[in-house]
Amino acid sequence: MAYLSSVEMASPLSFITSIPLIKATERRLLCKTSPSRSQNRRCATRAVQEAGDQASIEPKPETPFPVLYDAWFPPNELSIQMQKCVERAVTNGHTLLELQWPVVPNLEEIAAGTLLNFKFGKHVSRVLGMDEPKDYMLIKRYLAPFCNLYWTLCLSQTPCFRDRVVWAVSTDGVSKTAAEGQLKNVRLASMRNPPETGDDDVLVIIDPRVNDVWKRGAQLRPKNGYTVFLNSQFNESYGLTGPRRGVLKDTQVAYMLKRVTRGYVFYAYPGPWRACLEKPDLGIEELKCFEKEPKLRDIAAVVRLESNRRYGSFYNDRYVRGFGGRL
Repeated sequence: MAYLSSVEMASPLSFITSIPLIKATERRLLCKTSPSRSQNRRCATRAVQEAGDQASIEPKPETPFPVLYDAWFPPNELSIQMQKCVERAVTNGHTLLELQWPVVPNLEEIAAGTLLNFKFGKHVSRVLGMDEPKDYMLIKRYLAPFCNLYWTLCLSQTPCFRDRVVWAVSTDGVSKTAAEGQLKNVRLASMRNPPETGDDDVLVIIDPRVNDVWKRGAQLRPKNGYTVFLNSQFNESYGLTGPRRGVLKDTQVAYMLKRVTRGYVFYAYPGPWRACLEKPDLGIEELKCFEKEPKLRDIAAVVRLESNRRYGSFYNDRYVRGFGGRL
């Protein structure tokens, strides 16, 4: 079964050749690959010693940690991983899904701007047919909303969704009609004016944030369709996932790449949950696996404490004792 990203939908060769590739020197500075097999074995042993029943003895994840930060760009590793995980979750009967990853490569610096975010914005503008100067300035001004529209387009090409109408339901009030000509089976809507959906449609609630939006999104799920909660920038519970009470209790995470102090939480359905350390050279090392969803504070502590043990808090850019702890 083939998994296609939005880039592969529309003139794949033209996009691949027109996007500036990240140079080898930039990759050495900014992009490191997933942990090696030997690293996984060492991490597995440590996990067993420290976590007991929670840890996998020999973690063999089907989905490797995506390459930072090449995965955002063609050949679209992040998009392809997400599609496969969604397909598996839907095949297993889940109708309420949660997806989360940094909407741009350098999410923490989205306001200040970085070279990688600039390149990704240009990539998104081409895919959405908004590479004219006037349209691109709109993307530059509202980078996160338009990037989430791009990710919705990628999601819509998951095999189980490809023949359905997929609604990109915004919560931000930014008009995205300039991209309508390139959206394939995606339709634009907003939470202020929810769409009149067909029974088999898919609702993608973009950046839901507050609990009421999550609840409303679940209630609006089409009779034979799906609701997907995409890239919520924060949750009212400040937890690892969105709310899970009432109509949301059966919501299933299909794919998550979440930044925590000096590392990431990585989950690719059907699991496990992985605590991954980002080392000073930007390499990624898996520290611990959890078979069941852990609390955010617990999985973040695994990464933070190991980072401090190895490198000291001075070299940890997100946790400095004496300056308010978490930064």
